[in-house]
Amino acid sequence: MPISPSEERHLTLSVLKAAIQALGSVAARNMEILLHDLDHPEHSVVAIVNGHLSGRSVGSPIIAAPEQDQGFKALMQASADQRG
Repeated sequence: MPISPSEERHLTLSVLKAAIQALGSVAARNMEILLHDLDHPEHSVVAIVNGHLSGRSVGSPIIAAPEQDQGFKALMQASADQRG
């Protein structure tokens, strides 16, 4: 019996979430890995590894304001520190 598009989507996301976790088990602590659901850009993050880098978590939007992104803040601070 064929599965519905909704069930197929759920199954695909479940498999990809598991893949993200597996990648996270071998990724360096300074590498953030995200899985986004682009049907819901306002809360697109459905899986994340090393979210401490950017401050994002499951449910975060695909694009956060720069002042909310810890990775962006760190880049801006590093740039400011190198001046002068």
